Amino acid sequence: MIRNIPDANGDDVTLLLQHFPVLGGDETALEKWWTLGLAHASVRDGHLPLSLSETDRLLTPLLRLTVGTTQYALADYKTYLKNDGASIALAGMVQKIAALSPQAHPILQPVLLEYQRIAVELARNKTSGIDKALENIAAYRELIIERMDKIEDYLNWYEATQMPEQSGAFTDFMQEAKDQGKWKPPQRHDVISKYIDQLEREFE
Repeated sequence: MIRNIPDANGDDVTLLLQHFPVLGGDETALEKWWTLGLAHASVRDGHLPLSLSETDRLLTPLLRLTVGTTQYALADYKTYLKNDGASIALAGMVQKIAALSPQAHPILQPVLLEYQRIAVELARNKTSGIDKALENIAAYRELIIERMDKIEDYLNWYEATQMPEQSGAFTDFMQEAKDQGKWKPPQRHDVISKYIDQLEREFE
């Protein structure tokens, strides 16, 4: 596209659509895609990204597309590319993932970009290396989620057992749970706990 800019006579939109038909094919579709993207980005506070789990949860249904009356996974391209509406459905997938991107968790941005790239390649009927690309990005996505879960578990464990004082992040929640009778501090009945409880009563 960049090489062809001198020949575009200033008509950059047409040049863009020629090289990226997945954007819709005409100026009206491109304007609609842009407007929807801006509207989606304005719904939430722009400075607050989604959590990792929420981003992953919202991404999952976007990786399915409907061609005709049948729904397919992105990996089922050998079947749905035979249908006339496949390129339009893939274009819709690219737009939806792009709309999610502004609020997506930063660590999952490469995942979103790779799925968009794959969808664009499929929309252009280019299938070379797609199976390997899908396999790699799925493994990478799973690895990120697994490692971040382990990091979160470790941080929770560290706060609960190793920090000299609690952060207080759960104080209101625990108090509300106690007030509603949904939770009460665990009662220990071992010999040492009973002895400490007795000393506490005596000093009181």
